[in-house]
Amino acid sequence: MHCGSCARRITKVLDALEGVGEVSASAPDKTVRVRHDPALVSAAQLAGALAAAGYPATPRPT
Repeated sequence: MHCGSCARRITKVLDALEGVGEVSASAPDKTVRVRHDPALVSAAQLAGALAAAGYPATPRPT
């Protein structure tokens, strides 16, 4: 993620997934925080959606 446009695209990609409640993407920090229902969408599925959009990600628990 390099810029605000990247952050907006990432937010849009993740918001489209069932089970995602809130997305916060920060281009300067190169981080994305996602509130989601793990019964509906896993961290691996979130990372897969980002990778498919061209943004490889590594899930980290918080």
